[in-house]
Amino acid sequence: MSFRDTELGKLPCEWEVNTMENSLSEIIDYRGKTPEKSESGIVTLSAKSVKNGYIDYTSAYYISEETYKKFMVRGFPKKGDILLTTEAPLGYVAKLDRDKVAIAQRLLTLRGKEGYLDNDYLRYYLMSSNGQYQLKSRETGTTVTGIKQSEFRKAIIAIPPIEEQKAISSVLSSLDEKIEVNNQINKTLEAMAQALFKHWFVDFEFPNEDGEPYKSSVGELVESELGMIPKGWRVHRNSEVFKLLYGKALKAEDRCTGLYPVYGSNGIVGYHNEALVKGPGIVIGRKGNPGTVNFVWDDFYPIDTTFYVDSKVSKIYLYYALKVQNLDKLGTDSAVPGLNRNIAYMNLILVPNEDNLKCFDETILPILNYIKCKESENNQLLALRDTLLPKLMSGEIRVPIDQEGEI
Repeated sequence: MSFRDTELGKLPCEWEVNTMENSLSEIIDYRGKTPEKSESGIVTLSAKSVKNGYIDYTSAYYISEETYKKFMVRGFPKKGDILLTTEAPLGYVAKLDRDKVAIAQRLLTLRGKEGYLDNDYLRYYLMSSNGQYQLKSRETGTTVTGIKQSEFRKAIIAIPPIEEQKAISSVLSSLDEKIEVNNQINKTLEAMAQALFKHWFVDFEFPNEDGEPYKSSVGELVESELGMIPKGWRVHRNSEVFKLLYGKALKAEDRCTGLYPVYGSNGIVGYHNEALVKGPGIVIGRKGNPGTVNFVWDDFYPIDTTFYVDSKVSKIYLYYALKVQNLDKLGTDSAVPGLNRNIAYMNLILVPNEDNLKCFDETILPILNYIKCKESENNQLLALRDTLLPKLMSGEIRVPIDQEGEI
């Protein structure tokens, strides 16, 4: 196997280097155009909908069929096309998984030339360090930086033979598909856990001393500030049950590679070699994504956009109790949404007796352990994918292909 020097570093001799303009059959750009929204109709995606590797349809909106026909004059995206965010943030990539969607602000829709550039290979190239460099080195702007379509067209890409492109993307896609299967399993398990919480602590159908549903078996209920509740249970202010403690600033450039997850207001934002808090714990978004609630099994580092919880009751119970308090609706700052802990402290919370809490923990723990196992497996798969990605994109590791183009 021989290599040659190129603008992208050393690449296999049989690989080409070309511009995006020459490698793509479509570059659809609707930046600067905002269609009128509708209550229903055609799903419309903006940069907010494109995460790094997938599309979040919860942040999509709708336009009418009539608006769609008038608006989509620059081209129609197709299933399999690649979406690229052009600013705020620049460089997030996802594959379109359906037809008939509208594309709005800060997105490019990309389609490789048939037989020359495979869309899946394009997606992984743009996610790679080389691809990201090609984007970031061409960004402009001051307050908000981004890449113009004219500059994107000049970005260069390594082009292996088409069958090798498909083989590379197949290897990486198989890892991503396994990750997505695990994510779906965990969503189902989490829904089961939340349903169990509701059954016990909202519907009051937890097992009584005889193992029968409490409320259906005419268990005694008493008046409270939250309405009728099981006898022996109590209603408190949040402030009487737990404390919200501030996370500590830890910039990305100050983090040292390690095993401890660093939590921001919307989940893990990196890893560090030191932990600030002993697990298990609860992290609540304070700034940016206020009121988000995350359960953390192991020791962790919450940064200054979060609170972490010091609790007098079971953290497992408290995690689910906080998720139904709608803390995200308590944001007070206008420019940057924020959660005021003094306001959060005023919420009422139901505290069951110790026996019920212990029984709930024991019942739900196998579900949570399985979720943890799948999360751990995904972390290993992500690490493997991220290790393979630059090596496959540079030809350092080659995927063997037989004469029929099969791996």
